[in-house]
Amino acid sequence: MEFRVLGPLEVSGDEAVLPLGSAQKPRLVLAALLSRADQPVQLDWLMSAVWADHPPASGRKNLQHYVHQLRALLGADRIASHPGGYLIHAGDDMDAARFRRIAMEGRAALDEKDAHRAGDRLRAALDLWRGPAYAEFTDCAALVGEAARLDDLRLSVYENWAQAELTLGRYGTPVSELTDLLRAHPYRESLIGYLMRALYGAGRQADALQVFRKMRTCFIEQLGIEPGHQLQRLHQQMLRGDEELATHVVDIVQGSLTASANDAIAVPVPRELPADVSGFAGREDVLKALDELLPGNPQSSARPVVIAAITGTAGVGKTALAVHWAHRVAEQFPDGQLYLNLCGHAQGRPLRPIEALTALLTGLGTPLDQIPVEVTAAAARYRSHVAGRRVLIVLDNAESTAQVRPLLAGSSGCLVLITGRDRLTGARCPRGGSADRTRRFDPR
Repeated sequence: MEFRVLGPLEVSGDEAVLPLGSAQKPRLVLAALLSRADQPVQLDWLMSAVWADHPPASGRKNLQHYVHQLRALLGADRIASHPGGYLIHAGDDMDAARFRRIAMEGRAALDEKDAHRAGDRLRAALDLWRGPAYAEFTDCAALVGEAARLDDLRLSVYENWAQAELTLGRYGTPVSELTDLLRAHPYRESLIGYLMRALYGAGRQADALQVFRKMRTCFIEQLGIEPGHQLQRLHQQMLRGDEELATHVVDIVQGSLTASANDAIAVPVPRELPADVSGFAGREDVLKALDELLPGNPQSSARPVVIAAITGTAGVGKTALAVHWAHRVAEQFPDGQLYLNLCGHAQGRPLRPIEALTALLTGLGTPLDQIPVEVTAAAARYRSHVAGRRVLIVLDNAESTAQVRPLLAGSSGCLVLITGRDRLTGARCPRGGSADRTRRFDPR
């Protein structure tokens, strides 16, 4: 028997796909159990996954009925009763578990400089996918986080596979897939670098340079920043025809992968801060006050999720101060630093909340076609993405509280730093967050 969640939910037996039926609730129960395969699942969590905040009075009885139906289809031993809930035995019979295992083997081979084995294993892992993870359950908040984690891992595997192919000199092989991925993740610098390197190696120097020009324009117009130093260096090497590019694969983005005890391969880490201001001086009182808000600082009286707002009139140095401080404390946020110019007081219109959420989610590695088009759903997916991580989020040039509120993290260990002309009264974490107040600073 095989359980498939890397795409539409399917269960196959020895000879054919089993008839799960079209009823949504039993399928959702199975998907929820599989999202925590081989772990006990409490009834309260399962009811929340199936009915969100509105379980019926007969919810527990209904769950028992759905589990009974699934046992009849899968076999009674597949779903075991557990104190307070259930446990589904899946192991390597689940495609997501095999994906993680095979991807880990490929990454290990890459670390051992065995590019042939790495390429084969990583390609095998990618071939398990049939579409977005848990594709039919995008409105289930309990599954959104797991789907996002799997999709992030998939993106990292694509980058590892591209690295193996380039190491082997098979420059043309990854071009098509990298191009498609970049359309969905236009701000992911590692993808840009790998595509440029593949095109250059395949003798398409003009196309490689055009990719950089197009992405640089996108960064400046959409984010108000230049591409990172690594990409700019790669671009200059290509303009010069640097011989280094012909001898080995360039490390496109340092630190893009980090080891994780919970995942078989690492999750991409965003490093989106603009360049620090050269020769920045002064404002030590504000910098010190911001330092005291860091999660885990013994002097901080705020809860783990902190919102800090730097407000003031145009030209007083709000952005420079925010960016300088963010660089100063970046190492305390090992899961990444997000930066977004909300264009609140620039020429043209400010970013709408859904546009801002789309930019943040793509920065976190979420495929564009998996980002909800409705603000509430997109905000929930964003909060799921940063849940349990230490992420610094810089929201620059905010127009209003209404623009900012959907962009606030709700997870302990995160810090949101906002700049704007207005005082942004009413900025609070979303329901379920742990920030209890907003600190405001005037850089004058």
